[in-house]
Amino acid sequence: MCCLRLPHAYTRSRPDTRAVVTGASQNIGKALATELATRGYSLVVTARREDVLAELATQLGDKYGVVVEVCPPISPTRLSG
Repeated sequence: MCCLRLPHAYTRSRPDTRAVVTGASQNIGKALATELATRGYSLVVTARREDVLAELATQLGDKYGVVVEVCPPISPTRLSG
């Protein structure tokens, strides 16, 4: 599982408004991550395919000005803690 951390650009950030979206590389997960980005959430998105997740990060960065940080693969336990 790969992970991207998408903290919003400072001027658009909503303080203490964060979300974790699993399966964010396609379908419902991708749509949810996109919607939350439009609402100013700081996001952590996960998926199995790093290449597709990186493409989503680029799209969100270009359209909504989010900053993207690629994280190494992590376990679900570590993600929650």
